[in-house]
Amino acid sequence: MNLFIQSIKTETLKLRKSGFSKVIILLFLFLPCMLGLLMYVQLHPEEASRLGMMSGKANMLEGKNWSAYFSFLKQVFAGLGLIGTGVSMAWIFGREFADNTAKDLLALPVSRREIVFSKLLVGLTFGILLSLLFLISAITIGLLMHIPGWQSDYVIKELIIFCKMMLMTLILTPVAAYFATKGRGYLLAFGFVVLTLILANLVAFIGIGQYFPWAIPGLFGAGPGGEGYEINSASYVILFATGIIGLLATLKSWMYSDHK
Repeated sequence: MNLFIQSIKTETLKLRKSGFSKVIILLFLFLPCMLGLLMYVQLHPEEASRLGMMSGKANMLEGKNWSAYFSFLKQVFAGLGLIGTGVSMAWIFGREFADNTAKDLLALPVSRREIVFSKLLVGLTFGILLSLLFLISAITIGLLMHIPGWQSDYVIKELIIFCKMMLMTLILTPVAAYFATKGRGYLLAFGFVVLTLILANLVAFIGIGQYFPWAIPGLFGAGPGGEGYEINSASYVILFATGIIGLLATLKSWMYSDHK
């Protein structure tokens, strides 16, 4: 247990000291600011002419209240969550190969299983922190702009939906860890994460998103939207099965493969 805790501390330190973590944190702070800017233009149309193209983007909010704000916030997070958490997990696993430290890591008196689970735990924790940072920043900006229509019951309901979207997104991250391990670096995993985002939008558009794991969090956040856009029991089974398969595949790759 002591070695496992020490492994977690080591992975946390590597992530905290890296430039990657700072860049991804800035990204999760930047997008709420952009969302707030769009809402500001929506609330103050007289400013639209000075901001040019921003006025057209602001029309995507389809409203001037917290309902419209939360709706667009969830749309943004559906994409940002997949990219941010997936890329973070890929980096945590892939950097060992990119920096040529995998063989040194395996030489330590720590079991491979503990290495995998410590990396997963740090990656999931970082994903939660990023998601909460995005949510808190967006709500803070909304409060500062005095967006009308704040209702405690509605806000709590939206927060619960957001947290469920976050958990769904995190369930899928072990798959990115597997591709980082299989590709012996993070480039293959990065490409895979971007591909899943593209496919998620495509399959949702053609009405079969409820059967594609990476489209399910976004569809859940969007709520009922007609036939082909609602998730069902099979969606949850597919989502959890994908996460479990990714976890087992990652664990197997580290347990039974020689990392040279």
